[in-house]
Amino acid sequence: MKKILSLLIVFLSCSVLFAVEKTNGTINVKIGDEIKCPVDGKIVQKGNKNLPKCYDKNTIVIEFPNTYWFENQKIETTYQLIISGVKFTKEIKAAPVDSVIKYGDLIGTATKSPGLINIRSKDFDMFLTDVTDVCPEFEGDWYYFGIRTILSSTPKFLNYMPVESRKTVIEFPDYPESFGDLMDNVVKSYTENEKSGLNISNFPEIKICIKTKLSEYPKQKTQKSVTEGLYQMKMFPNFPFVLSIKFDGVPMRLFFQQGFDKYLEEEYKLGKPIYLYLYTGSIINGEYWCYVRDFSLKSPDDIAKEKMQKVKSDFDEKNQKE
Repeated sequence: MKKILSLLIVFLSCSVLFAVEKTNGTINVKIGDEIKCPVDGKIVQKGNKNLPKCYDKNTIVIEFPNTYWFENQKIETTYQLIISGVKFTKEIKAAPVDSVIKYGDLIGTATKSPGLINIRSKDFDMFLTDVTDVCPEFEGDWYYFGIRTILSSTPKFLNYMPVESRKTVIEFPDYPESFGDLMDNVVKSYTENEKSGLNISNFPEIKICIKTKLSEYPKQKTQKSVTEGLYQMKMFPNFPFVLSIKFDGVPMRLFFQQGFDKYLEEEYKLGKPIYLYLYTGSIINGEYWCYVRDFSLKSPDDIAKEKMQKVKSDFDEKNQKE
């Protein structure tokens, strides 16, 4: 997710805060600074009616969607984002309930420094539990989880669709197609003249997770032609390492960020199972070109289950004491 410069978010760490306030993030702005929307969603409330006491009248509640995968099931849900301490623009002030608001839209200006921000859910949600670094708080039929799900630095393993084989179907906006068939159809379309050039086929970017085994570590990026080298620099300017693999017979070229090679060598032993979290939106010369966002040695499901067990245990223990 791109960063919005006016939303530099840090966490509160004060032991005297009220329960929900302990989970709040803060918007690091001065009074009068612009505050922009960090999600795509819709406005469901303006003001602090029925909200915890830490949120003043200068508060907006935005409902936004999330899709994640758990135990091979696609889960579509919504959360609510609370931003407090913002004087609304004329447009936001006039907007009725359920009005659409987009990422980067100006909400207004800060009425206090810092502003407050939080995310809540009606459920003890698996995804929010997996990404949180605070113990959730429960008030007024809502669980408050903090804001890590909207931070670009937070690993969000469950947001990556599991691709188990070449037969896994990707639900593109226009039509579904399997991971392998998409590659096969692109390659079949190449003419004899095109096979000697740089053949680029783009599609809507997808986030996928594959389980595989690596026989070697990524190496310094090379190029088969000047044109390919220039395109690599355009697509992956800060990704100096590359590794070509075949996943269930499907060719893939994986690009790694600076330093990722050493990180991988320290954590991963060749020949063992590994989960790779990838962004891809192009097939070039018969290979998926992928940006490697992260990796894990356990499945995202197992990681989420372990996190859920710990967070739920902490939550139950805290509430028993209270």
